[in-house]
Amino acid sequence: MKSKDGVIYVLVCMGPEGLGGDMGEYLITSCTNLYVLSKLSGIKYDRLAYLFSRLKKVVVIEGDNMIIKVKSIYVGRQEGGKRGKDYSGFNR
Repeated sequence: MKSKDGVIYVLVCMGPEGLGGDMGEYLITSCTNLYVLSKLSGIKYDRLAYLFSRLKKVVVIEGDNMIIKVKSIYVGRQEGGKRGKDYSGFNR
């Protein structure tokens, strides 16, 4: 596996029940840009830049949102698929 340089911000909109609720109901999305993250979360861009750049936070919980900053992205091949005339691996 190779590691790619880059940053992904994962946004979890938890709702009023917080972390104690059923996570199947949460809205989970990701982006690579603080401007887009600001629009999705409703948190000001300046606040996000301060938290992630100046304070070097990795996890931020603000209001009903939890944001996780992911720095290591491992890229790998997915098993399965067609090789020649036969299928290999798991195909569903």
